[in-house]
Amino acid sequence: MPSRDRGRRDFDKSAGDWERDASRLKMTAALADAVIAGLAWDPGFVAMDYGAGTGLVTLRIQPLVGRVVAVDTSSGMLGVLEKKVLAAGLTNVSLRIWDVEKDPLLEDRFDIIVSTMTFHHLGDIPAALARFRELLNPGGRMAVADLDAEAGDFHADPTGVRHFGFDRGKLKGQFEAAGFSRVRTATAHRLERPGAGGTLKEFSFFLLTTSK
Repeated sequence: MPSRDRGRRDFDKSAGDWERDASRLKMTAALADAVIAGLAWDPGFVAMDYGAGTGLVTLRIQPLVGRVVAVDTSSGMLGVLEKKVLAAGLTNVSLRIWDVEKDPLLEDRFDIIVSTMTFHHLGDIPAALARFRELLNPGGRMAVADLDAEAGDFHADPTGVRHFGFDRGKLKGQFEAAGFSRVRTATAHRLERPGAGGTLKEFSFFLLTTSK
């Protein structure tokens, strides 16, 4: 889909209010449920949540693994998550500012990588997939939840939006071309809300799971 990108969105500015949106919380909870159900978990696993934001998904998967690294490009978002981690006394959550598109590859390797509602902000999907695959241990799993292809009505503020959702078949092919195996997609969630012009529209969200 075409991009309506107008530069990178400053998520630091919205970090403090991010969780005041009840519809966002409900949507993210549904996508987290789909991610958790779509993967096999083990208390010895090391996981990455890419695009972790304020940790809505991170804190859902934290009890299922030995360690989870919450990764984001926004220090403001991770600052909100850090307060939650400290308040709860969690010892198996670490925070990392890192951009898959720009920064040197992390030294960590992961058994699971999850990413929820972040892929539509990535410019070069094939390049990002190659880097994610390199970060996975042999046999590691990955789960991505994001928007199905739409007309550009989902985001009221399109700043930083690089893709109006994704065609599942095309994205599946990109994962396969990057060397991933057993790529599967399913519908993770649906919701109705006003789109452009105030007309009520239905938006659907996919879950893609795959392995190295």
